[in-house]
Amino acid sequence: MDVHGRDLRHFAAVAEALNFTRAAERLFVSQPALSKQIRMLEQQLGAPLFHRDRRAVRLTTVGEALLPHARGMLAAWEDAETAAANGQGVVLPAAGNAPLVARDEVVAVPVRGVSPSRLAVAARRGDERPLVLAYLAAAAAVGAGTAR
Repeated sequence: MDVHGRDLRHFAAVAEALNFTRAAERLFVSQPALSKQIRMLEQQLGAPLFHRDRRAVRLTTVGEALLPHARGMLAAWEDAETAAANGQGVVLPAAGNAPLVARDEVVAVPVRGVSPSRLAVAARRGDERPLVLAYLAAAAAVGAGTAR
């Protein structure tokens, strides 16, 4: 299963608004595109997340169970992105998300040979703190590539 941050953001927006049109406006996407994204997420999960009828949208039991986890993951990603961008330490984003944090003085180094997902270590260039150096050394030990 390959759920992305965008999927969780869209799910959380609909869950909070309990209205696809309002959620789409908040996300700056079209309502049909948002509906399609939610249907695709439901297919990936193998369960409906919302009860839909002409008058209301309500979370299913599965949707209620997923919502706190989705919020937690989105908050954790935002914290990690901010920390990396501000040079506050090291984050381990999925390799495909590394360009989101690699800006200014933040470098992202792909880590190879780590399963089940590919990761990248992101830290501020020239950061000499012991913990940052330890993360970078550990990444090198498992076959990290060169900084981008």
